[in-house]
Amino acid sequence: MQDLKAIQTRLNDDLFSATQETCLALCRVQDSLSPSRPIYAKEIHGFFESAKLGVTRGVVSMSEKGAAGSISTLNTIRRDKQHNQNSSVGGIPGYDPFSLRNSTKEFRTRCDKIFERVLMQIAPAVREEQLFCVNFFNFLEEETVSGDNAPESTESIENFSSSGLKQMLSDLFEPFDKEIKALITHIKNVDPFTVLYLFVRMSENTIAVQNFGAFLNKLFAGNLILLKRDVDSYINDICVRITEYRPVKNRRVGILPFVNYFAEFSEEAEVIFDKSARAVDLHRVYKNLVGAIFRGIEECAATMVHDAKIPDSMIRLENYHQMQHIMGINKLSALENEKQEARKHYNAAKAEYEREYCRFPFERLHNFFERVDELRKRLAKDEDVQFQSDCSVIELRRLVREHPPKEVKRGLENLYKKIEKYLSENSSLTQAIWHDIQTLVLEEHQRMTKLIELCYPNSNIQLEFTVDHLLAFFTETAHTSP
Repeated sequence: MQDLKAIQTRLNDDLFSATQETCLALCRVQDSLSPSRPIYAKEIHGFFESAKLGVTRGVVSMSEKGAAGSISTLNTIRRDKQHNQNSSVGGIPGYDPFSLRNSTKEFRTRCDKIFERVLMQIAPAVREEQLFCVNFFNFLEEETVSGDNAPESTESIENFSSSGLKQMLSDLFEPFDKEIKALITHIKNVDPFTVLYLFVRMSENTIAVQNFGAFLNKLFAGNLILLKRDVDSYINDICVRITEYRPVKNRRVGILPFVNYFAEFSEEAEVIFDKSARAVDLHRVYKNLVGAIFRGIEECAATMVHDAKIPDSMIRLENYHQMQHIMGINKLSALENEKQEARKHYNAAKAEYEREYCRFPFERLHNFFERVDELRKRLAKDEDVQFQSDCSVIELRRLVREHPPKEVKRGLENLYKKIEKYLSENSSLTQAIWHDIQTLVLEEHQRMTKLIELCYPNSNIQLEFTVDHLLAFFTETAHTSP
């Protein structure tokens, strides 16, 4: 198709053929442009349809697509439109709102390049037309009062504000606004995440044309506002989906899908907004997303409270740990407070889980000594505990016999398997939790040994499993587990 520079040349030829008297009257100027408006509208539409084909197919060269207005091309465009309508976000089979893999990064980058090329062709075309209108129709005369007001350079001519000039440009380039919006909609219907690319690209071009006159400023700034709203709408939709998500019961939960989504989102967003003047907008998006994710984690954990197979503390533990990791590895400095909050929730969930499960290898012994500890705080002497029926020497000997080293080892092996069962496969948290449980079990062994010495002196009672036994069991269990 003809690019915008060719369109401009055609219009200039039309205008130069007008009589000098016609050009001096603004109303007659507008009349002289009337035949050119349909030409502009048709060529601009063809230009943007080529851009849409480039989005859909990724192989169309806009500058070489000379048959943009042909019947065959229009039929192709019509088929592509129908395809996109059938493949919109809500209609894509298997579409996953918590993934950026519904399309590819290459596709999003291609859309960004096409959008950039469109904007970069619009700006010089409007700029040159504006300069031509200023010089040819002498718009400056109607508002130039003195030599002090007269522009002294080409740049000042571009910046000159004339109601007649703005009206002429608006009449000539009226289709631009509608076509830009249509292109944005076309792209975001294929992949909503791509609006982040378009937002940054439009922001850069809006800054670049700020000295090119009121028409172009208004055109780009208006669509920048639209794209900002599109970004907000996309993020709000994701946040709603996060708060509504619930895991399947009676199955291992692992890392929640919206936590994995944040890892993909932040990694690509950091590239998009790198060195951009709109970084503050990304920081605002991050905070909204992370807030929704934290609420989503809590909602999912609360849903699993009554599910005996999946500890709710494990859901919090694993997902807060992952969020802390994502914010750290992607160096999201704007989320330092949120990273600290994730660490706090992770530590609390880990402590809760470990308290709940680390007693299993010798649970009855642990419960016995909990009762011993309570009694010694109420009795006058520690030794008096052994005279209580439920904490007698006979009862203690029976429980010690029920916990030989082999039984404790079996309990530790079952505990390790249970940790692996609840966590994601190959999770780095397995060894971290196992290390903490080792510490708690060793501390509990030390506490029970101390209570025997205090409350059962001269009883000659000792736990049958020693610290050396426990250390050997821990090492062997970790090494032999798949």
